[in-house]
Amino acid sequence: MKRIKSVIALLSLCFIISCATTQDPIAREVERDTREKRKYPIIMSAQGMGYTLNLRDQNFFDFQGRGPDESGSSLYAGTYERKGDSLLLGFHNNYKPMDLTGTGMINRTNNTVTLFSKDPSKHRMLTIQTL
Repeated sequence: MKRIKSVIALLSLCFIISCATTQDPIAREVERDTREKRKYPIIMSAQGMGYTLNLRDQNFFDFQGRGPDESGSSLYAGTYERKGDSLLLGFHNNYKPMDLTGTGMINRTNNTVTLFSKDPSKHRMLTIQTL
């Protein structure tokens, strides 16, 4: 009887731990697939609203942090293209914050990057840290 209680307690503990550390499988895949690219030198970094955006060599970017409606920090990554002040983001495996459109604008006068949301009140306004 004592052994059965020990087994049940151990199984319960394993279940609790597995539930607490469950991460979206796509998020794990993005993290794994982009690990080496996230070592590329940073060309520009911007921060704000709980997020950090790094534009890196070879048109690679990573975007991470926790927004006001999110429970945990997330990593998003992919390729980017700059056309003048416009920024086009192609997210790896299409894994991105649900409200973002994948477009943005770099404003060098105000030293900001704005990532556009489907809801204009939720645009991500980031301050450029490095150029």
